[in-house]
Amino acid sequence: HAITHSIYGVDIDPGAVEIAKLRLWLALVVDEDTPHPLPNLEHKIMQGDSLISEYEGVRLYDESVAGTFVASEPEAPLLRLCSDKSLSRFKTEALQNRIELFINESQRSKKEALKEEIDELKWELIEATLKEQGSDEKIAEIRQFRNRNICPFFIWELEFSDVFRSKGGFDLVIGNPPYVQIQKFSGKQIQKDWQSQGYKTFAKTGDIYSLFYEKGNMLLKSGGFLSFITSNKWMRANYGKATRRYFTNSTEPLRLIDFGGYKVFESATVDTNILIFANKKFSEKGGNLLACSIGRDFSNETDIGEYLNKNGVELENLSEDSWIVGSKAEFAIKKRIEEVGVPLKDWDISINRGIKTGYDNAFIIDGEKKDELIALDPKSAEILKPILRGRDLKRYKVNFADWWLVATLPAMKLDIDDYPVIKEYLKGFGRKLEQTGEEYKDEDGIKQKTRKKTSNKWFETQDQINYYREFEKEKIAWGNLALSAQFCLVKPGIYINAPSPLITSKTENKYLLAVLNSSLADYYIRSRGVTRNGGYFEYKPMFIEQLPVPQIPKPQQLPFEILVDCLMFAKDNEMNVEIGILSTVINNLVFDLYFAEEMKAKQCYITDRVSEVLKPFKEDDSDDFKREYIDKFTIFCHHDRNIYRGLLHSGDVKMVAIICGDK
Repeated sequence: HAITHSIYGVDIDPGAVEIAKLRLWLALVVDEDTPHPLPNLEHKIMQGDSLISEYEGVRLYDESVAGTFVASEPEAPLLRLCSDKSLSRFKTEALQNRIELFINESQRSKKEALKEEIDELKWELIEATLKEQGSDEKIAEIRQFRNRNICPFFIWELEFSDVFRSKGGFDLVIGNPPYVQIQKFSGKQIQKDWQSQGYKTFAKTGDIYSLFYEKGNMLLKSGGFLSFITSNKWMRANYGKATRRYFTNSTEPLRLIDFGGYKVFESATVDTNILIFANKKFSEKGGNLLACSIGRDFSNETDIGEYLNKNGVELENLSEDSWIVGSKAEFAIKKRIEEVGVPLKDWDISINRGIKTGYDNAFIIDGEKKDELIALDPKSAEILKPILRGRDLKRYKVNFADWWLVATLPAMKLDIDDYPVIKEYLKGFGRKLEQTGEEYKDEDGIKQKTRKKTSNKWFETQDQINYYREFEKEKIAWGNLALSAQFCLVKPGIYINAPSPLITSKTENKYLLAVLNSSLADYYIRSRGVTRNGGYFEYKPMFIEQLPVPQIPKPQQLPFEILVDCLMFAKDNEMNVEIGILSTVINNLVFDLYFAEEMKAKQCYITDRVSEVLKPFKEDDSDDFKREYIDKFTIFCHHDRNIYRGLLHSGDVKMVAIICGDK
């Protein structure tokens, strides 16, 4: 009865369809005490492209119901393919009648007759819809598909009309959709077909499983449920923004289990999750999403429902921002950090990215070339700026490699004729600097391409960069891709190359630098994104701006500023032992900021004692004095009972232990 009346399936692979039918047959033959014949499932378990539900003028919904994919009421008639109501109703009712007869028919000749009649009714409905568009060409094309028994789309309301007529959609949609990046199909027709369907979750950098989530929700009746197992990248990746927004606005997420590195499928190379949501309007939504991440205490024998109830936490205020799932302890850490701090995006600071020239070979030159251009025309120095690349930006240290930017930024509105030597130099790159996105052949007949199309002039850099004056200020900068936090302080007048970002602040640069380089900040920032193979993480501004940092008075920032000065000096002078101790002290001060009560309870709170003994450098302090001061301070940290205990036992604080992990 369940197979006959309740189970439906679609797969693009004909082999998968046949295996599904075989499995259902085995259920009847092997699992049942009294074997039953398998119903005819040709119109229940079907081959087709689940995601392509529209072909040219063949629409799977009636525009009179505002583009909804399923009937809003169970009693509503099947949504029409064509606007001729009498024709549409007659043929769909006849189609449903024939399918019901076909399912339980055992006589071969009658089955064949019914099958032909069913196919005829389907194609007649499709052709009637195309006829309304007045396109003979489309009708001719669809008849070719018909003759070859190929349908390049799957019209759910037509194929499974009984579900949509009686219920308005499915009660339950389940699946393990494929994980395939959409950009792998760039330029191919299938990508254009997916985009033409109007999916809200479509993103060229995304994955097709997002489209399956959306399609599944479209097929549900009001209040129906979907349960998928997919890659978990949508939870934090930038391409998952549209998917997270869709879940928040168009569904009611109920359960989320993040398996992380736990191998659900032995052959799978991606981390997975299970999401269950209900098809409900925003006004009908109930409580919060119950979520958990699978830990080391989970095994194949663990009851997953009990595990979720025991370890789950409720995620509130879901949005298009990253969905972070962890243990109850990890959730408590996240909540505390967000309670104590203010997200950097709400500070009076600017977060920008470095300069994208479009062709670094021309616009980024070495010191020798810079000297040559200035020697030919001293005025050239006005637009030759020192620049740092991502590899030059280290933790608390800048390694200037004598690279210079030809700063012809569009926002500067330069007249290139004022810099004749620079103009002549850039002209030497020929058509390569044009910003038209066109292909051409160089003097050797080799195919080349100009920079991407913009409204900028040929001699200008690619990006507009209206914030170029920020480069003339002191700033915090970091490499875009790194194994751990690599934030450093960059002097005014030095420019940053994309994709490395930068932060400019009026007064808090060194305090922010200390917090950003701390273990706590790194833990929080990395939780918002996806770590790549080898442990590399992309420190995008969208993650950095979410970090909540306590806004403390200037006097309380002073110990952080002094320690940053000490650390930068120690880095420049390769004082490796002292670097480790200073970094640990800063880490403890940051833990004191967020977990003051817990740190004091374990007698690990060191902020007051450190503040008593630290003194800032003076402008006329010599390098020898600074070296001796840092050496004495690190020795003091070993001998002072309060500070030494704090540094040694901060791991006794549970929150600190979780953040530091195995470090």
